[in-house]
Amino acid sequence: MDLTIAIDKSYNYINGIEQGKSFPQIDVIEKISEVLQINPAELFDENSIAKNIIRNNKEFLAEEIAKRIQKSICKNVEKDLKRILKSY
Repeated sequence: MDLTIAIDKSYNYINGIEQGKSFPQIDVIEKISEVLQINPAELFDENSIAKNIIRNNKEFLAEEIAKRIQKSICKNVEKDLKRILKSY
C-alpha cells in the first residue's frame, strides 16, 4: 500500500507535490501527516526527519506507511469482531 491509497489521491497528484509543481490543500497536508504520524509542520522543515526520509528513502517510507495502515486496519477489524461476537 502506498501514500496515494492512504490519503485517497492519485499518483500524479502526489508526484506533482513531490516535484514542487503543485501545493497540497490543508486537508491533504493533515492526511499525510496523520499517516506518517508527524506534525504537519515537519513536512515543510528542511531539516526534519520526515523530509529526509521522503527525499532519501522512499521505499522505507512506503514500508512504514503500509505497516501503520495494516496495524490500524487490524485494530479496527478486531474491535468490530469483538463487537459482533459480543452481540451473540
